[in-house]
Amino acid sequence: MDESEVIDLTGTDPDGRPVAVFLVEDHVVLRQSLALVVDGEDDLQVVGEAERVTQARFRIRATRPDVVVLDVHLPDGSGLDLCATIRRELPSTRIVVLTGDAAPAVADAAVEAGADALVLKHVGCDRLLDELRHVTGRAPRSGDTRVVRPHRSPRRSPEQSAIARLTDQERQVLDLVADGRSNREVAAQLFLAEKTVKNYMTSIMRKLDVPSRTAAALVATRARFTREQCAPVAEDGQDPVCFVLERTGSGPSVPGNRDAV
Repeated sequence: MDESEVIDLTGTDPDGRPVAVFLVEDHVVLRQSLALVVDGEDDLQVVGEAERVTQARFRIRATRPDVVVLDVHLPDGSGLDLCATIRRELPSTRIVVLTGDAAPAVADAAVEAGADALVLKHVGCDRLLDELRHVTGRAPRSGDTRVVRPHRSPRRSPEQSAIARLTDQERQVLDLVADGRSNREVAAQLFLAEKTVKNYMTSIMRKLDVPSRTAAALVATRARFTREQCAPVAEDGQDPVCFVLERTGSGPSVPGNRDAV
């Protein structure tokens, strides 16, 4: 096939419509910025937005988008729990998880929830747009997008999955506690009130289901050790910006549209 026979499939669809995109992100500025970027593309269109799990369930049911861009940590629950619900009830909808956490535990949890891809928040918008087109079958990935498959290590511990349930701020607090810092030292480094750090620790212990600060630090240490052993690396040796998530043999079953989201 010569160059004259190569067909650009970007934006093509049997009925000529753009890709319908739904955004689930609790940070208003980021969500609005993403909406502007997506709507600025001729072949993509934002059909709905939500900042909470409860909002997203109803609005995704009403709009039935082609693809959902989904944050992991939401104010009223886990974005990955919502991901599993979408996958179960709307199997034709693609899901791109957008997160600031590159930990393998998060990628593994996204695999289990049934996500199609995971993109890191710090990368450029072009990478996200590229993935939206790819997962909906509109175009292949661009050559400059580094894509890796997360290592599913047999040594993966329950601690990794537990850590994935924490918010970014809670993980920062816990990492410092695991390094032996006192609440006062953690507060000073993160520019927080000491009482706020104590509140974070209470939430962390509840999510990790541990009885003490020391036990929480031990969970973090174990998860960190495993993470360093099996962290995914792109082919060029640099940190990945996008994970291809394989659901073969994992993730929730897809019985069809039994109930509403």
